[in-house]
Amino acid sequence: MLFDSVFNIVPQPVISWWLILLLLIELVTKIGINPVHQLSIVESHDVYEDISERQRNSALLVASLVIAGLAIILRDQSSELAQQVELFAGAFGLLLIAAFAHELSQTYRVYLTFQELSLEYGLLLLVYGLFLLVQELVPAAADVTFAVFVIVFLFRFASVYGELKAHNLEFRNSDYATRQEFLEENVGFRLTRPSISGFLYSIRGNIGILLLMAIVYVGQLIIAGNIDSSAAFTAIEELPDLGYFLLNPWLHSTHNHIFQNTLLFALFGAWTERKTGTETFVIGVIIIGYTTNLATGILGIGGFGIGISGITNALETYFVLFQLAVYSKAMKADPAQYRKAAMHIVLFFIALILVLKSILEFVGYITPNPGVATGAHFIGVVMGAAWFTSKYLGPKLREQFSTLALFG
Repeated sequence: MLFDSVFNIVPQPVISWWLILLLLIELVTKIGINPVHQLSIVESHDVYEDISERQRNSALLVASLVIAGLAIILRDQSSELAQQVELFAGAFGLLLIAAFAHELSQTYRVYLTFQELSLEYGLLLLVYGLFLLVQELVPAAADVTFAVFVIVFLFRFASVYGELKAHNLEFRNSDYATRQEFLEENVGFRLTRPSISGFLYSIRGNIGILLLMAIVYVGQLIIAGNIDSSAAFTAIEELPDLGYFLLNPWLHSTHNHIFQNTLLFALFGAWTERKTGTETFVIGVIIIGYTTNLATGILGIGGFGIGISGITNALETYFVLFQLAVYSKAMKADPAQYRKAAMHIVLFFIALILVLKSILEFVGYITPNPGVATGAHFIGVVMGAAWFTSKYLGPKLREQFSTLALFG
């Protein structure tokens, strides 16, 4: 087939990950280019309600078709179609978000934008899921179906540049000289723009670890002698015991494994490093990396793990607890501070879902994929919580115990 060579290098789940990432990037870009439009309160409720109602009806219609399609697919209980069903379920989720965002779209304009993006990306996931289904059931038609997906994808993004240009022009015609002026006056925080070199320096530990991972993974492929998706795993089996233990957190088994870990580590690692400082971040990552992977075998809760999944779970947990602390303060403050805290809401829910998934897989409530080191993931969650507690709650707890000792 025409696209077989592509999927030997780029695993199929990667594309669905990229679609979700593109949704978030497009949403943040639109907010950044025209915050006056996106973060303003809706005034013309009739117009927005009409637009939102149409989008909601479209989402519900397509979602019902997805459910009907899933019912047909699952009729034979075929385990070979698990990946296709997962994509259809993801599309169904985005379409339901578009449907349920109707009421929110009557408050701030950004919710209407998010509703629109959820609908459109849900449709993209649906088309891609259709391609994977055809590839499995009717291989002869897979090339044509993939071409259809590419054409739909290109048409979807053909108008984005013009839309962003229009947003930029609308902002220039507004009463605000700069975006920072609008954000300070209406959202309640100062927008800082560090230089690129300054930003890269602030996440130098993150960059260094990502480079180490890349070098180790390339070395695995060289040892394996090919670039197939699972080639790196065969290289791990050829490593001596000392090499396995020294490189353990930086080893990965497949292209999809390192892609997902790289994406999550770059996202939450950069944020954590800027909060904790490079030295603390690097030391914490190294300790967590070796502990989460090796402790599972020592404690008897699974075999030895590989990769930085334990680290990413720790970073996600740290992020969730930090945001919860911010939200609790914002709820007691003025609305501007509450909106400031809500700027991280998308990342917060992504991290929260990943943390809960790791916990539920460990306790057996959710069946993990074969080969997943659930023990390492769970230990990562525990260590992330401990890291947050020691840094932010530790001083307060020590102060409270000191007070009790004085008056006890």
